[in-house]
Amino acid sequence: MKILHITPWYKPAFGYGGPIFSIGALCEGLHKKGCRVQVFTTTANGDSDLNVPKGADVRVEGLMVNYFGRWTKDNTNFSPLLLKQLFKKCRSFEVIHINTWWNTIAIFSTLVCILKNIRPIISTRGMLSPYTLTGKKLIFHRLIGNWMLSKAIIHVTSEQERDEILRLNPNWTYVLLPNVSVFPALRHPIVQRPGPGRFRLVFLSRIHHKKGLENLFEALAQWDYDWELTILGEGESSYKKSLEKMALRLGISDSISWGGWIDGDDKFDQLAAADLFVLPSLNENFAMVVLEALSVGTPVLVSDQVGLKDYVAAKDFGWICKPNAVDIRKKIEAACADKSKRRTTNLKAPEAVRSDFSAAVLIEDYVQTYRKVVDGLI
Repeated sequence: MKILHITPWYKPAFGYGGPIFSIGALCEGLHKKGCRVQVFTTTANGDSDLNVPKGADVRVEGLMVNYFGRWTKDNTNFSPLLLKQLFKKCRSFEVIHINTWWNTIAIFSTLVCILKNIRPIISTRGMLSPYTLTGKKLIFHRLIGNWMLSKAIIHVTSEQERDEILRLNPNWTYVLLPNVSVFPALRHPIVQRPGPGRFRLVFLSRIHHKKGLENLFEALAQWDYDWELTILGEGESSYKKSLEKMALRLGISDSISWGGWIDGDDKFDQLAAADLFVLPSLNENFAMVVLEALSVGTPVLVSDQVGLKDYVAAKDFGWICKPNAVDIRKKIEAACADKSKRRTTNLKAPEAVRSDFSAAVLIEDYVQTYRKVVDGLI
C-alpha cells in the first residue's frame, strides 16, 4: 500500500511537541509493516528552518521525507512547491493522510484532493474544539471549512475529540484511532525514588496558554506544602517570560525550575523521578505525554478537557480536575496524601499502557483502516 502523509512540520522539528512524535511513530511503524510511506512536509522549525535538503527525498528512519521550503515563517507555513508537487503526484498514492488543520498546508492540500476527486484522511488534532474554533476560524469554518471536511474522513484520537467534531456536524465521517506512542524498555523496578521530602511535580509539553500553567501556578501558590515543579518544554519566549513574571509575583519562582525541551532517556528519567505529572490543559485532544508518564509509573493529574482523562479514570491511574486553580489545588493535595494510589500506579501502569496502547496493535489498526478507505468501505 502506498501512503502519503502530509504535515506542516516533521522530525527533527521537535519543538512542536507531541504531534511530531506521534506522526513520526505512525509513519515509521507503517514503513516497518511493509507500507510504502512518503512524507511531504516543510522546513518549519519555529522561527527558523531545518538544515535539510529542500525539495528532494531524504531518508529519515528508513522512510522517504521531502522537505519543501516555506514562504511564511508563522503558523501558516505556506509552501507553494509542496502544493505543486502534491497536485502533480497525488494520484500515485492509494491513501493521502493530512495531519493538522488551520494552516495553509492542511487546508490547501485538502482542496487539491477535492479537485482531484480524492477523499483524504485528516487528523485535525483537536483543532475543531470550542477552545480553538473562534473568531476568524469560526467564520472560515462556516463559509468553507465545514464543506471541505465533509469531503474527507476525519481521524480523531479520543472519545472527547469525536464528541467535539460531531457537535459541529453529526454527518461527518470519522475514524477513531489513538495516537501511536513509543515507550522505553520496561524498568524493574520502575522508579528509584528517594525517601520523604518535597513533593515533586513535573510538567512536560509545549509551553502554551492552552496548557493551563497560569491556573497551576495559582493553585500551587495557595498550597501550604513543600513542593517543587519542573517545567519541561519550549514555547514563545514572550509567553514564557510572562509566566516567569507571574511566578515571581506569586512568590513561587524559587520552587519552579525550567528545564527546556528534553527527549529520549532524559525525558523518561525526569518523568520517572516525579511524584506526580501535571497537565491541567484547557483543551487537549489526546496528550501522548500522559501515557509516557504512566509508562514509567508516574501517576498523573489531568484536567477534564484532556482526551485521555477517560483512560486515566477507568484505570484509576491518577486524578481528574476542573481547569481552575481551586480544583487543581484540591486534586494535588489529594494526590500528595494518597501514597497508596501512587504506589499502585507505579506498579501497575507501566505494563498496562504497553498492553492497552501497543504500537504493533495500533499500527495494524491503521493499516486495516487504510485498506477500508482504499476499498471504499469508509
